[in-house]
Amino acid sequence: MGMSTITRDALLAKLSEKKISWQRKRWKNYMEDVQQPNAIIVQVKNNDDVQKVIQAIKEMNDANPESKITLRAAAGWKDEPGSTWCCFPWKQKQKNTYNESFSFSQGARADVILRFDESFHTLKNLGPIEGSDDYLVQVNAGVQIAQLADWLRKQKLSLPTVSMIAWVTAVGLLANGGHGTGKKQPAFSGLIESMTICDMNGEIRTITRDDKDFTTLCAAHAGMLGVVLNVTLRVNKAFNLEETIRNYHDVETMNEDLDDLTDNNDYFTLMRIPTYPSSVIEERSIDKWHVRLWNKTDKKRTAYKSAPYAADASSLSQELQVQIGDSVQDFLLDAGLQHLFPAYMLLTAAVITKTRGTDARVDYENHITHYQVGFPKSLRDVSYFIPVNKAEAGEILGKIAKKVDDMLLEAAEQDEYPLTYAMYVRYLKGTSGGLSATATGDDQRILAIDMVTHPDAPGIQRFEEELLAYFNDELGIKPRHHPGKNFPTGVYNYADFLDADALDEYRDALTRWYKNEESLANSPFITPYMNDMVFTPPGYKPEALVEPSLKEPLPGQKHTDEERARFLDKLVKAIRDLPLADDHLNEIRDNFIEECNTMKNRLSEDTLALS
Repeated sequence: MGMSTITRDALLAKLSEKKISWQRKRWKNYMEDVQQPNAIIVQVKNNDDVQKVIQAIKEMNDANPESKITLRAAAGWKDEPGSTWCCFPWKQKQKNTYNESFSFSQGARADVILRFDESFHTLKNLGPIEGSDDYLVQVNAGVQIAQLADWLRKQKLSLPTVSMIAWVTAVGLLANGGHGTGKKQPAFSGLIESMTICDMNGEIRTITRDDKDFTTLCAAHAGMLGVVLNVTLRVNKAFNLEETIRNYHDVETMNEDLDDLTDNNDYFTLMRIPTYPSSVIEERSIDKWHVRLWNKTDKKRTAYKSAPYAADASSLSQELQVQIGDSVQDFLLDAGLQHLFPAYMLLTAAVITKTRGTDARVDYENHITHYQVGFPKSLRDVSYFIPVNKAEAGEILGKIAKKVDDMLLEAAEQDEYPLTYAMYVRYLKGTSGGLSATATGDDQRILAIDMVTHPDAPGIQRFEEELLAYFNDELGIKPRHHPGKNFPTGVYNYADFLDADALDEYRDALTRWYKNEESLANSPFITPYMNDMVFTPPGYKPEALVEPSLKEPLPGQKHTDEERARFLDKLVKAIRDLPLADDHLNEIRDNFIEECNTMKNRLSEDTLALS
């Protein structure tokens, strides 16, 4: 049973009495796929405010345990969307656009949503670690990765590993472990030295590496210990990275190099831009596989004005969405316009692989590893964490890459486009313990694979089911999944993919944190969703929380002919203004524009005929 009206009104009265600012409204994450109707949104200014809120909730829950009030912390403190248009604006800080929450899962849903005032957006250099070249820094709850990375560089420090998404908070990233790339690097949570938390009693506690349950609870804290106020991270002295680029037209050629690429580089990132054969232009060797290799170097910087991490399909779509005022992929996946999608993805692939070029560049670590600036709201992101023996990493990745290539070709033959943004692969050591999805043995590494698409992508359900069957049946691998992202079709809770012993260990450690099972059950941080994720057996399917079925087969027409014609007119104008690198790109763009104009004229004629 959830929070009752009587309990809610009593809580609001207590918050007002304690002079805590609150609002009642529908809360939603950035993607708007997670929403909490009539949520109580509380903005806290300091630790005292956090304690007062939690103590008020505890008082209400003690008096009315049958209508337990739940609480979760979420990023952000105000809403001011960015407004500047330029193609691939790498240095443009758009943090306010994404400040609600960047989790894809229902984990952030609760009766009370806690948001952090600007006073929580602070950092502190704690100095060098005795007997080590590393340093300690304190990061407060509201600090986003972009702010952290830029501040560290000013302190002449660097993160050895971090997510490439700049808009998540560090504390939020740690909740799910967080993963960047780096063959010797842990998950982001592997950098934690201590965590300061306000628990369910409103008491402030600090857990350090001296605690026997530290690794179990902190490898992916999941927000279940309480409200994390700050974390202390271990960081390196500042370093530069040299970036080299490899582009491949066909998967067979790339696979010959994968052993070398994964084994002989500090950091490895692979992207497959999903193209679907549609015209003779594609036969002119448009590269679809894009590899970025990063290695630490003492060389001087060769890039000075902007971060060199070039555009990808999702940032291209985001910038066009800002310019056009509509969702590009939402329209192009309309059944009436889907025949334009292959040409659009071909243009996307060409822009990605040609805009950056292949010249080696040296720059600050945070400029090389960051930032993908733009993200569409309509997004489905499913991660597959594949533990592999180090010596077999290239071979296994090659098999997976070939399988994905074949699946995309087969999908195109059925007029299906299951991937609409990209397949991403990173390679890391990972972090073991508790809920971490990147646990490894001594000689193992993690292939972290993300399949990123539009939620309505035709064929995505079939694609996910076939890929999961391939992992299980042909490779003999049980992949794990990112707790903060979408689960693939047929996966519903943590027991479906995490090690059973690790889950048991986490449950036991969590009980010790709460002192007893009764306190654990009464915790406001154990929401119905988190309870279903952590405390249910494999195969358990919570009816109220399962994502709606993915659309199969193709989605129908969602827009009128007039709306689609207006969209195409805006799209053509935006595409025509894109600054492109060479004549080949211009030819691909012109081909796409020609297809769009042909369709636009047909729609206009149909509209006139009906009028």
